[in-house]
Amino acid sequence: MNSVFFFRSTEDNSIYSTIRKQIHGLDIGVLINNVGMSYEFPERFDQVENNEIFLNNMIRCNVDSVANLTQIILPGRINEV
Repeated sequence: MNSVFFFRSTEDNSIYSTIRKQIHGLDIGVLINNVGMSYEFPERFDQVENNEIFLNNMIRCNVDSVANLTQIILPGRINEV
């Protein structure tokens, strides 16, 4: 299974439904967060070009993805603890 997902530009949560379907039945023991973004170069936040769009994309990528993927994977693991 090879899939590419763009977490920062998602306006809806449909990618998480797709991920849920693709991993259904897999025994996942470790979730590694390899998703993240930051500024291209050091800059004051209010000086970043299109900072409102950038902030939204950064939150979707750095925060929403972790919460959503944990929510998808954790229920299958919770009874094993």
